[in-house]
Amino acid sequence: MKKRFKPAWRLIVALLMLVALVALMVPAAMTSAAALPPPNTYIDPVTITGYVAGLDPVTGTSAAQMPLEVEAVKVKLAYTKNTVTYYWHADAGEWQTESQNPDTWDEAQTLTNVWGNQWHWQYDTGLTPGEMPGGDFDKDVVYTITARAWDGYLYDPYPYIYSFQWDGIPPNSSINAIPDEIPFDDITSITGQTSDTAGGEVDRVEVLIQRQSDWKFWNGTAWQGPDVWLDATNTGTNFSTWKIDYNTTPRLAFWTHRDTPGDDAYMVLCRAVDKAGNYETPVDALEHFDVIADLDGVLTGFINPFTLTDYVTDTNLFEITGVVEASPLETITKVEMRVKRDDLKYWNGATWVETQETWIETDATDGSFNADEEEWEIAKAGTTNALPGTWENARQYTVEIKVWETGPDSTIPVSVTFIIDDALPNNSSITAISDPYDATEGTPLNEVTGTAADSGGGPFPGKLDALRMRIWQDDGSHTYNPGEPCWNGSAWQIDEVWIFTTASDGIFDENTESWKISSTTTPPLAFWQDLNTYGIEIMARDKAGNDEVIDAVPDTWFEYRVNLSLPEPTPTPTPAPTPTPTPTPTVTPTPTPTPTPTPTPTPTPTATPSGTDEPVCTIDDIAAEVKTAPDITGGATDDGTIEEVKVTIQRDSDDKYWDGDSWETTEEWLDAEAEDGTFNSDDEDWEVASADKPSTSELGDDTTYDVEVTAKSLDDDANWSDETTETFIWDTEDPKTGIDAIDATVDELDEITGTSSDEAPTVETVKLKIRDTDASEYWDGNSWESSTTWVDATNTGTNFSTWKYTSLPDWEDAVEYEIEAKAVDKAGNEDATPAEESFTFEEAFMLEDIDWIDTDNSDTVNEGDKLVFEFSRAVDTDTLDSCSEVNDKLNTSAEGTKDYGTDCTVSWSSDGTKLTVTLGAGETLTGTETVNPKSTVTDEDDNPDATTGTGPEIAPDAEEEAGWEFAGLAWWIWLIIVVAVVILIVLLIYLLTRPKGPAMEDEGELGEYEEGEEEF
Repeated sequence: MKKRFKPAWRLIVALLMLVALVALMVPAAMTSAAALPPPNTYIDPVTITGYVAGLDPVTGTSAAQMPLEVEAVKVKLAYTKNTVTYYWHADAGEWQTESQNPDTWDEAQTLTNVWGNQWHWQYDTGLTPGEMPGGDFDKDVVYTITARAWDGYLYDPYPYIYSFQWDGIPPNSSINAIPDEIPFDDITSITGQTSDTAGGEVDRVEVLIQRQSDWKFWNGTAWQGPDVWLDATNTGTNFSTWKIDYNTTPRLAFWTHRDTPGDDAYMVLCRAVDKAGNYETPVDALEHFDVIADLDGVLTGFINPFTLTDYVTDTNLFEITGVVEASPLETITKVEMRVKRDDLKYWNGATWVETQETWIETDATDGSFNADEEEWEIAKAGTTNALPGTWENARQYTVEIKVWETGPDSTIPVSVTFIIDDALPNNSSITAISDPYDATEGTPLNEVTGTAADSGGGPFPGKLDALRMRIWQDDGSHTYNPGEPCWNGSAWQIDEVWIFTTASDGIFDENTESWKISSTTTPPLAFWQDLNTYGIEIMARDKAGNDEVIDAVPDTWFEYRVNLSLPEPTPTPTPAPTPTPTPTPTVTPTPTPTPTPTPTPTPTPTATPSGTDEPVCTIDDIAAEVKTAPDITGGATDDGTIEEVKVTIQRDSDDKYWDGDSWETTEEWLDAEAEDGTFNSDDEDWEVASADKPSTSELGDDTTYDVEVTAKSLDDDANWSDETTETFIWDTEDPKTGIDAIDATVDELDEITGTSSDEAPTVETVKLKIRDTDASEYWDGNSWESSTTWVDATNTGTNFSTWKYTSLPDWEDAVEYEIEAKAVDKAGNEDATPAEESFTFEEAFMLEDIDWIDTDNSDTVNEGDKLVFEFSRAVDTDTLDSCSEVNDKLNTSAEGTKDYGTDCTVSWSSDGTKLTVTLGAGETLTGTETVNPKSTVTDEDDNPDATTGTGPEIAPDAEEEAGWEFAGLAWWIWLIIVVAVVILIVLLIYLLTRPKGPAMEDEGELGEYEEGEEEF
């Protein structure tokens, strides 16, 4: 009988054969790997450019040509001063010169695989502000950070470089004085100034406006409870001067004033924030003022600015309101209104007439005009003197008022002009996006553009106010369906959301507009993901608030494809480009026999009208904003043969041209190369060779400027094509972040709010890190994790100018928490100096419950009954240790029942949280009172009772009648305990007395079973 190999031997033989095969392949693989292109590297767009006040760990991504992998990433942080360059060495924790340490590079950490040959890396500098040379700010010190990858054979030949300056000094601001007492209609703007350290730049000014009568804050639209800082408008250079008025966004507050002195007081604070994210602190710029009646002693009137705007729909204009004031010692008797149309006709309360002196009376809001200050109103059809029942579309109207008082009749020049716009916007469009969109390296989809139009017609056609866009990850149905992820301007979310685009000229204020959304707009364009299908819809809105019909809005769909890997090795060794230039000289003689082409041009002019004799040159799309040098490619076609393509590259920061080696002031045209090696056909693809175009480092660091690429082609008839141009923005700026102040100790925190800003590109998201310092854990939105975790905030303003986060944990008592927030812009730049806040959470001290023990079962609270007050924390019992103190500090709310008797007795539980009051002789309660704890009741740490409004109700408790309470526990709790103990005793007796079963006694059978099991 032939003996077989066991399976183990088969496995060993197979493994030996595999090892031998690999051994044969390795030398060949190593030889070919050495010829592969070098790896590439880029630094994640984080806020380490411009001005910074801190430096987060630097991260990035690297890629090696398959089958190689990235083996290491090196990072270099350096600065130069007085011609000496210093390099930061994280391990040594100090700056060193090249002579001290020739290896000027540090090694990055945490190489993690993304997919294929793509790798993420991280470099922790460990730097603190004190370790940055030049102190808080030195305009002569510029830092650079560079990264490069190593694949075991080659380093990245084009390392990424960023530059920044250190600024740790907060700016200053001031408010131009406002008089202590000022008429309400005289405060039309609030202005001020700022300054920053020499060389530093102010990024924004924030203003806080509070009404003292109810402690509410102005949010740009209305008065609200929580405080909100408004962004002022820049009126100088870097906010050297600023303002907020009725035409800014956000706009100035609508002031109110009352008869009672002191109820009309307002407070205004301002603070500056610089480009490094430093907040002015402390905030010293403060103005207090009282809004009063007009001090001139003359009649004043006011038309409510919230009633009428520049554009309004007929359905929204249902009333007009306002306020008027009489001269001193006078009384308002009548307010009249005149409504004029653009055709010079006037409304008489029933129809339009040509009589100029057509005034209609308004109504006093309180029923009659008989005071020195009156609010007035006039509504649509339905009263004797009324507004028109229907306003005509696309017409302009002017409203004027005239006021009468008991003294000499007076008029005041108060008027408002508006346009009725009931027509919906239409004819919006999206510039076509190819499907699929091939986003190869350096050419992502960074911009979407189009046009929009409001309905025309009429003497005053409407104007556009905004164009909103919905971007979603499409399931293939080419229709948005609920649940498909939508782009919210910073991240993908499940709920439907529309974001705003940007007008090409900066503002939507015309009947027709072109628009865009890109990586530099606010909000920015979406982060596209490889091989996903996306849908885009747009909807225009006009200044009257009319939206384009949702069923008719333009849309587009495309699949997004990304090629992050390096070029395949095949093009690299292709020697075609080297011999290719040889035909180029061969072409040169072609123009030499000028006589031959010369006759050809003669007929060419005749054919010029058809345009067929001139070549056509095109440039492939270049991303609107880039941080790395893009590829420059294109195509050229002609009826004849393409002979040559030339390209010029110009940057607008200094109007210089790239000559292949450096930037020059004279115009330089570079020779493009044919993609197939030779220009010899009527349809050619061309490219600018890598050696001829500027590299990333040669484009420049720490700058934002336009770069124009212009191309033209020449045919065999010596005809040049028209020039064609592509423009892209070179951008390395960063966003900044702020967190609204959180008190050092809080007993309630339902949301975290803040601000962010950016120059270009715009903020796309704000991320928060919430840390429990006791457990050293991080909140992920649902639970606490041991590793560092960031969560996404929600946009509440424009492009996260304001934001909030509400998915907060249940805070634990007496625990300290730290909050960090960082903005991330459309290009992926992160705030390198996240805003920080910390706080300790302490549960509020409150009166939680009152139990009434009805000792005589009379259903009436009377002498001998007990009231048990339970507090959330131990009370300072010295403040409640007598009947008089209980009556004073825990009084009831009912009339005539202010105390619990004249000789009540009090006792406290051992932990100081439960107070028992036995009622003495005195007034009798009805059993439905509520308790109003006074602020003088405090806990052991002197915290006042935080119970809001009235406390718990004193009501009968059927479970706690007299005789059914022992040791503080109710009768039903004792009953449960007794039943549980009985059950446990019965169960124990059963276990101790139950007989043994056969299986327990017959060890032989058990042993036999086990033996059989083993044999089996």
